Amino acid sequence: MNSLFNIDSPIMTFLSRLADIVILNILYVICCLPIFTIGAATSALYYQVMKMSKNEESYAIRGFFKAFKENFRKATPAWLILLVIGILLCTDLYIVPMMGNATVSNVFRCICFFALLIWMIVFSYTFPLFSKFENTIKNTMTNALLMGIRHLPFTLIIVVLNLSPVLAVLFLTQMLSLEILLMMMLWFSGVAYINGMLFHRIFAHYIPEEADECAVAEMSEEQSDEGADQ
Repeated sequence: MNSLFNIDSPIMTFLSRLADIVILNILYVICCLPIFTIGAATSALYYQVMKMSKNEESYAIRGFFKAFKENFRKATPAWLILLVIGILLCTDLYIVPMMGNATVSNVFRCICFFALLIWMIVFSYTFPLFSKFENTIKNTMTNALLMGIRHLPFTLIIVVLNLSPVLAVLFLTQMLSLEILLMMMLWFSGVAYINGMLFHRIFAHYIPEEADECAVAEMSEEQSDEGADQ
């Protein structure tokens, strides 16, 4: 029984990780309230959860604010650019049904949805990239789109997870109060934590050391499978 409550036991490790995720979620929600800080807050969140997902332990609060401060100057303009583009696209999507010609309306609706998908891909990758790599705003956003297209299967999972709060509000209206509570407590950081594990695999292709480790791990798995077959 005592081993269950040992600080290194699986239960205590899980509870400690859950507590960090809750703390990070609360910090993230608070730091997003001014709206223009959402970019820096998202970069800081990914910086910390990606360290956690690799078991690189650090103080959650200190690490979050350190990354928030370091990424603020680049992440904020990038977020404002994305915000303006997103508002324009949503406005176009709202106006499109008002067109008289149904065929033209459907064509423009498809174009708007495709543009929003591109927007979502760039948004999903930009701030994790800021948390991991040093680059200009333009190059980071360009790389976000190129990586998103190159790793499309992972990208679709990441996009759906990022859209999960919106989808939940739209399709599960009867559970709105529970959804709001979950969003306040652990939804955003929980999604970022899962996404962070996917981004580790994606970014490993662009970091020589991590790419080599990933290749060795995959080779070991293949050899183990071959040995089992024999």
